[in-house]
Amino acid sequence: MIRAIIRRNWQMYKRYFPLMHFIDRIIGDAFELLGFWLIANYLFQNKVMLQQGQEISDYFTYAAIGMINFSTTIAIQMNVGRALITEVREGTLESMLVSPYNIIKYYIGVFIEQFGRTLIEFFLIFGVALCFGADLFRISLLDWGVSFLYLSLISFAMGVFLSNIMLWFRETFISQNTLFVLIFLVSGVTFPRAVLPGFLRIIGDFIPLTQALDLIRDLTEVKHLMIFSDARFYIGLASASLYFIFGILIYKKIEQKVISYVSY
Repeated sequence: MIRAIIRRNWQMYKRYFPLMHFIDRIIGDAFELLGFWLIANYLFQNKVMLQQGQEISDYFTYAAIGMINFSTTIAIQMNVGRALITEVREGTLESMLVSPYNIIKYYIGVFIEQFGRTLIEFFLIFGVALCFGADLFRISLLDWGVSFLYLSLISFAMGVFLSNIMLWFRETFISQNTLFVLIFLVSGVTFPRAVLPGFLRIIGDFIPLTQALDLIRDLTEVKHLMIFSDARFYIGLASASLYFIFGILIYKKIEQKVISYVSY
C-alpha cells in the first residue's frame, strides 16, 4: 500500500505541481530572513543580551537556524496533515474507506512521497540564509543531515496529529495557521525561550520542535557535542511518538465522524 500511495501522489504532483504555492513559500521565508537580518544588524548590532549576563553573539545565525528548521517542519506538517482532508475534498476518501487500507501505511506513503520536495525547499532556504551572511557551517554537514532527518521524523508525527484536527473541523486554514503561530511562539524559533512567561515555556516543552531547535543550536556553541548522546534527542523522539500514537488512536474515533459527513 505504501508503494501505491507514493506512486499515486507522485503522478498527481507530476501532472499538477503547485509551483506558485512552492515559490510563494520560498519567497515568504526569504523576506522573513531579510527582516531578521535588518533587525539583527540595524537594531541589535547582531547581539542579544539575556538574563544573568548571557549573550547571543550572532543573533542572525540564531534566527536563521530557527527559521530554516521551522520552515521544514511546517512543510512536512502541511503535506502530511492535509492529505486526508484533501481526499475528502476530491471525493476519493469514500473509496479508500471501503478498501482494506491501513492508516499508518497511508501516512508513511504520504510522508515518503513528499520528502524530496521538502528537501529541495530546505536547501533553497538554507542557501538564502547563507546569502544573507548566516554562519551555518559552524554545524557540520553530517550534523545538518542528521538534524534534518530527526526534524523530519518529529514533524511527520506532529503532522499525523494535525490531520485529525483538520478532519474534525473540516477545514485547513484556521486550524493549521493557529497551531503554527503557537508553535512559532512557544518553541523559540527566532528568540530565546527565556524571555517567555513560565506557562508558555511549559507549553513549549511539550512540542518536539522545541527540543530539536535547542539541540541544533547547541551544535554551534558546544564543541564535540554528539547529537545522539544528548538527552534532548530522545526526549524529542519520545514526545513525537506520543503525538503519533495519539493521532492514530483518535483517528479511529474521528473516522466515524468523517464517514457521516462524507456519506451525507
